[in-house]
Amino acid sequence: MGKNTQPMADLVIPDPQVVGMRYFHGPDGAQYRWRPNQKNHDIVLQDGSHTTIALFRPTRPTRYQIGDVYGELHFFRSAGTGTVMHPPIMDTVVVTMMLYRFCAQWNL
Repeated sequence: MGKNTQPMADLVIPDPQVVGMRYFHGPDGAQYRWRPNQKNHDIVLQDGSHTTIALFRPTRPTRYQIGDVYGELHFFRSAGTGTVMHPPIMDTVVVTMMLYRFCAQWNL
């Protein structure tokens, strides 16, 4: 992403202690984790202090002219340290969300 190269496996490291959780280290060096929300079908992104900074909400598949849409990715601008909207971390969030869904779909 950007000028950095990182193996995809390093962006979705499974946590053996929490079922369905995968973590990665962001461009700022901090650890972030994707995990299912216990209350609904959302998938939340948490920073090191367990603050939710983004979420992916699955939706009913909808077809648009540019392609099919299967969900919404929401960023919380002021959550955590407030850096989720900056380009390096925002790019990482989008890529890791797609990888997380891929791993969950294929049980990897």
